[in-house]
Amino acid sequence: MQDNNLKDSVKRKAARTAIETLNITEEEKDKRLKALAITPDAELPEPVEDPKNRNFLKHIKSFNTLLTMEAKEVPCIIKGMIVAKAINVISARTAEGKSVFMMRMLKDIAIGSKFLNTYPTKKQRILLIDMEMNENFLIDRVKTILQDERPGDIFYGSDLNIEKDYDNLKDLINGEGQYSDNGKYDMVVFDTLSLIHTRDENSNSEMTNVLRTMMNLINDTECTILFLHHHGKNSELSGAHKSRGATVIIDKASSHLTIRKTEGIIEDYGDQRKFTMVVEQAKPRLKDGFKRFSVEVDVNEDNSNFKLVESETETTEKIYAAQMVGMMDDGLPYSKKELVNTINSQLGLKISLEDSTIARTLSKLANTELSCMTAADFKRTFGLEPEYDGKKVYPTSKVYWLRGSIAPTPSLTP
Repeated sequence: MQDNNLKDSVKRKAARTAIETLNITEEEKDKRLKALAITPDAELPEPVEDPKNRNFLKHIKSFNTLLTMEAKEVPCIIKGMIVAKAINVISARTAEGKSVFMMRMLKDIAIGSKFLNTYPTKKQRILLIDMEMNENFLIDRVKTILQDERPGDIFYGSDLNIEKDYDNLKDLINGEGQYSDNGKYDMVVFDTLSLIHTRDENSNSEMTNVLRTMMNLINDTECTILFLHHHGKNSELSGAHKSRGATVIIDKASSHLTIRKTEGIIEDYGDQRKFTMVVEQAKPRLKDGFKRFSVEVDVNEDNSNFKLVESETETTEKIYAAQMVGMMDDGLPYSKKELVNTINSQLGLKISLEDSTIARTLSKLANTELSCMTAADFKRTFGLEPEYDGKKVYPTSKVYWLRGSIAPTPSLTP
């Protein structure tokens, strides 16, 4: 009994000393000391920092100082695509090829080879946590895409919760505790986000907890995180706005790749299929990062081939052309200004009327799918006054329409 009293006394003295040295208000100290007087093991309230002692201006710098400094290069696993020791996202609609694309990316990162034989990678040991596929699908996917390359390990199942299982997950990534024989992982991939938590995905406050847990995981393990995410149902949205759920999901990410399949279909694994996907970077703050490119994917039972088929410029022209032709399904004439403004609105861009890619796209389409003439000639030929936003198109400005969609007015035709 005497020993227990002595232990309690020592505990109280040590705790009292610790409380007195805390940088908190006197009122907060009194609360903690009163709780301590009841029992040395009491659950004490969290300390409240005295506002007078906060030094929130310690990082203040003048604009002149900033102008003399050089911005540090963002450390990347793949430049412009995967930022090191940060949260990264790949998103697409269901069956658009995001998992296939991700697997090929992991294959190249695992051996440190150029991604798609073009983009340099930093070699990483990878842990893939796949919550979507069963064992049979995973076997087929690994044999088809990864083949002889082994990026790390795959965890699959249906009972992982990133918040509740945080300590185990941290030990697994660090190769500590019961996982000490596994070794450390440099990169962790979650497929998909929706299956590793039980929060309301449409709530910013709820999903902030999930993203904060990811950031804690990065800080505690120094790993890079990549997760796959689904697009919402509204296909009219562009860039980061395509993604499903709360905006904080994408806001907290350092990189966000979106994928859109342009042709072909994706069927169950084991079937021969060929399709093209457009990959875009939705985070413009990634300095020197790419904007978009196209990949041709050819998968069969034995292997898979990924080929970079278009440069950024070629891909951009194809996207602009598809938007323009789609607009003209209504059989009306469109001025260049109307086309550019609509593309900007639909794709979330800020293209100018003088954009060279727009000019090349219109020039190519005018030789294939579109007809073109000045607004004055169009009125004389078709008896229609081209308008945009309630105003007449300037007579010498060109207008475009789908070939064969508008018939000349007989009385006006020579």
